[in-house]
Amino acid sequence: MSTLEIRLLGGFQVFRDGTAVQRFESQKVRGLLAYLACHADRPHSRDRLAGLLWPELAQATARRNLRQALYNLRSSLSSAEVDPIYSAHQTVQFNPDLNYWLDVQAFDQTIERGALEDDEQLRARELARASQLYRGDFLTGFFIKGSETFEDWLVAEQERLRDAAIQNLKLLVDTLREHGEYRDAVRHARRLVEMDPLSEESHRELMQLYAISGRRSRALAQFEDLSGLLERELGVEPMPETRVLYEQILQQDMPDRSANAGEPLGPYVPLVGRSDATARLRESFEETIKTGTRFTLISGGPGLGKTRLAKSVIHQLSSQRRTSVLQGRSYHGAGPVNYQPFTEALHAALLDDPPHSSQDPRSKYTELSAELTVALPPVAEPAWRAPEETAPPRRRSLPELTSRLLEAFCGPRSAQQPVIVFLEDLHWSDTATFELLKELIERLRTRPVWFLGTSHPGLPLDHPLESMVRSLNRRRVDRHPLEPLASAHIEEIATSLVGPARGPELSDFLDRKGDGMPLRLVEIINFLCDEGSLAPAPEQRWSLTDEPALNRVVLPETLDALIVRRVSRLPTSARQLLVLATVIGQKFDVGLLQRAAKEHIGVVEIGIELMLERWFIRQFPRFWTENPRDRDIVLWARGARRGTFEFASYRIREAVYQNLNPLRRQQMHRQVGEAFFDIFRERHEQAAEALAHHFSLAGDLERALPFLRASAEKAVALHEGATALYYCQRALRAQRRLGVDEDETASVLSRMEERLGGAAAKGE
Repeated sequence: MSTLEIRLLGGFQVFRDGTAVQRFESQKVRGLLAYLACHADRPHSRDRLAGLLWPELAQATARRNLRQALYNLRSSLSSAEVDPIYSAHQTVQFNPDLNYWLDVQAFDQTIERGALEDDEQLRARELARASQLYRGDFLTGFFIKGSETFEDWLVAEQERLRDAAIQNLKLLVDTLREHGEYRDAVRHARRLVEMDPLSEESHRELMQLYAISGRRSRALAQFEDLSGLLERELGVEPMPETRVLYEQILQQDMPDRSANAGEPLGPYVPLVGRSDATARLRESFEETIKTGTRFTLISGGPGLGKTRLAKSVIHQLSSQRRTSVLQGRSYHGAGPVNYQPFTEALHAALLDDPPHSSQDPRSKYTELSAELTVALPPVAEPAWRAPEETAPPRRRSLPELTSRLLEAFCGPRSAQQPVIVFLEDLHWSDTATFELLKELIERLRTRPVWFLGTSHPGLPLDHPLESMVRSLNRRRVDRHPLEPLASAHIEEIATSLVGPARGPELSDFLDRKGDGMPLRLVEIINFLCDEGSLAPAPEQRWSLTDEPALNRVVLPETLDALIVRRVSRLPTSARQLLVLATVIGQKFDVGLLQRAAKEHIGVVEIGIELMLERWFIRQFPRFWTENPRDRDIVLWARGARRGTFEFASYRIREAVYQNLNPLRRQQMHRQVGEAFFDIFRERHEQAAEALAHHFSLAGDLERALPFLRASAEKAVALHEGATALYYCQRALRAQRRLGVDEDETASVLSRMEERLGGAAAKGE
């Protein structure tokens, strides 16, 4: 049956089966359709409609005009199935039995469903859907000359719907903040500020969300924007409570959101021994601003603190000037996910608001974002939000789309802002990633875009990272190798923890046992805390419990064994949750973890708090998260204990996961797969990769097979040949083991060859 779609929020648009209807002969015909569609529940007097739209004309003339308008509506909207207008001698009504969709009606119904929903996750989904539906004010820019009654109705509807949208956004922001989803909360809070720009309450909410999520510079800039707006529009200064919040953020003194904190956080280990590296990285950034795009590589072995150094520098730089920061990483053994670090970084950026507050949400940026969303391979972890509107088909190449997006973040050339793209663990990236990176450096050569990467040292000359570096202009690339910490640096750490009196004793122990590796030193210090050799002290942060304490400590020989030993000291429920989280991945969502564990949310929250206190995990807002005081991030995150988290080190996740009994690991992958299956029960295709991954590792090939095929189909649609072949080959192997017909997967391979070109191997 033919479908009519009427959009009145943000303007006037009508579509018949996806094609715009444009045969309306006048603005009054459009106004008549809008009025009838919004009141389709009852008939309307012809005299009233005529007076509504033609009040200045005689009644007979007005009714004749109404008949002509109704004829135009029928001819424009009519389909073979049903008449869109019920018409009697004295009344007119929009046909409520017509197969139509009205955004105003959908908006009202979605808000009503959200208000009645008891399930928090489903309520948040309805609130988010209502926010998506509200594209702008009711009939924006619509005007009918000389019709005051129609104008009164129009203004009343605009105010009603706008107020409902604002209240819906406030409730959505509160819900997301309560659940620790700070990045999504920021996105909706920004829209709330756009809709109600003179509301200081909305500005304060946005400032707090920026600060809680570690985006301190954005929080401070928001206050400056508010101050300028109030001065221009009202000639006043911000309210005292707004300035107090600004001072708190400026002094990095956000209140602890967990007033009744239990045992203290584990020892905070300061960043030491990296002043020279920090200075060199800052020079690379300044050179980028002066001369254009640059690639900087921090290299060092596992556990040398590459990521912590990079994030510390990035925070310093972004706190001193407005800087957009995107971050992504490559993962070991994640399959042939092309452009993996860019995929993660760009998906997160696309879910954020336009980079400049003056950006029109209906501008080219929005079109670019939608097109890039289609061009990018899917993220490994499905998003926890309602499906977005259908994006346009891919028209431009991925390098062109990505470079245009980064240029949008830079802003106009007359007032460029720097952009930092932080790419972790590039030694695990695929060739396609480095081809894209090289082309971006060439395309953006005059723009202040700093690509900062981390990698293991000593890669072979034929590694794609090394090949890319050799091909770049030497003026656009530099390397910064990291070395183990010296004894003086280790002594600095020890003294910061236990003071000068006992510092040498702890320093000597750490120097002998830690090999100068920052991650091992951190884990040893946390181990000493877990074992009771380090204890909180009233006069200083920590103290050694007794004189021979360190002499009695027996450390596990390897770093992995040390991590596993620390995990074993967690309470049983928290330990089980942490182990299950390693099966989910480096990043995990608390809602997914709860669903997979089948635990009460209260138990999960306690477990999350214990993991935070012992530095196993940290909050992971997806856009930019880091703050120079990691302890503050943990404190701020403790209040919610929900949202997205990541393991404090990739090594922690790997050590625990590899230590799992293989049968237990299979069982846990099944738990996670079932949780994904349940969460995405109405849209499994969105989680196809995750479902294929977990059911395959669970040994349930029958459940995995349709999702392996679906993943291959998605890769073919994105022209990702290596990824499509990978999933096809896995599907074929699963079919052979199950003894089922291979024709369906073979047809995917055939379509892949046809669309991508070349011959696809059908074997191992």
